[in-house]
Amino acid sequence: MPGRRLDRAESRAETRRELLAAAGEVFARRGFAAATVDEIAETAGYTKGAVYYNFTDKEGLFLALFEQRIEANLHAVTAGLSQTETGRVQDAALNATIEQLRARDPGWCLLMTEFWLYAMRNPRTHGRLAEHQHQLHQLVTDLFAQQCTRHNINPAVPLTDLAALLLAGDAGLAQLALTDPDLARPGLYGHLVGLLRHAAIHGWDEQPAGGHNDDQAG
Repeated sequence: MPGRRLDRAESRAETRRELLAAAGEVFARRGFAAATVDEIAETAGYTKGAVYYNFTDKEGLFLALFEQRIEANLHAVTAGLSQTETGRVQDAALNATIEQLRARDPGWCLLMTEFWLYAMRNPRTHGRLAEHQHQLHQLVTDLFAQQCTRHNINPAVPLTDLAALLLAGDAGLAQLALTDPDLARPGLYGHLVGLLRHAAIHGWDEQPAGGHNDDQAG
């Protein structure tokens, strides 16, 4: 028996998913600059017109892929945080989640770096990327706020600052792993999270005992 026919909205959503999947494949294989809308459309099994009907241009397609990745990664991080208590156990669990996400798509950091350089040289794209970066920063800030509420922490520093440092540290460690994996050794992300958690509890001035030895929530 044939399945239910998709309505217009469902059909368009399915087309977008298939185009995004094809874009991810083509961008990963060729990079942002070398990838073409024609190749993405062909890989997805659609015409070029279908791409422009669903996305403004190649940049819009890449940024939609960026949003999709953020949503999936934040969902994985949130799920992991909800299953563990605070302290070093939670830091290690979050570190494992991030390392697993990176291992699934090792080329993403290189692709994102290429797009970042492209955006820095193109003011319109720079603005579009900055808007998405602000949205990501807000999502991470909200995640910090949820964790502080869950563990009865009254933040001693602005959560917006913690979110900015986490995003910078994440990007920096990912790029370091590309150039010298020995320096970006496993576990560093968890240590970074632990330091930021300590700052949230105690502020910037108090140094963590033993470098990283804060297992309490408050």
